[in-house]
Amino acid sequence: MPGSRVGQRISDITGVLTVVGNLVDNAIDAAAHGPDPREAELTLADAGPDLLIRVRDSGPGVPHHMREQIFMDGVTTKSSATGARRGLGVALVRQIVEGRGGLISVGQDGGAVFTVVLPGCLAAGTGAAAAGTGAAAREPVS
Repeated sequence: MPGSRVGQRISDITGVLTVVGNLVDNAIDAAAHGPDPREAELTLADAGPDLLIRVRDSGPGVPHHMREQIFMDGVTTKSSATGARRGLGVALVRQIVEGRGGLISVGQDGGAVFTVVLPGCLAAGTGAAAAGTGAAAREPVS
């Protein structure tokens, strides 16, 4: 994704990849079932040692009555044609985030918006990144 950059070393790459990967995967899937233009957007920003992650999509969003339970193991807004177990990714994301003492929330802005704060997962850096810059990348979903 052009332009998306965090200028500090990520000290918990596995945790960050799991969080970002699950949220982006869900966003792409949701956007594919939403109206045109179908988009998934990832924003990363560093704030000192903390990483801020925002994933937004143009899909149907998370119904208001499910905004707490969506983080529970086995809860999903998706159906499975094959009967496969669903509802694992967001629960895993919450487990990782809360295990680090971070925060996760879901809101609505056209589609779903997941916002995550992962404290202490960035190493001290220099330059603009250490001052708290961020970047966003928006990709169309076909």
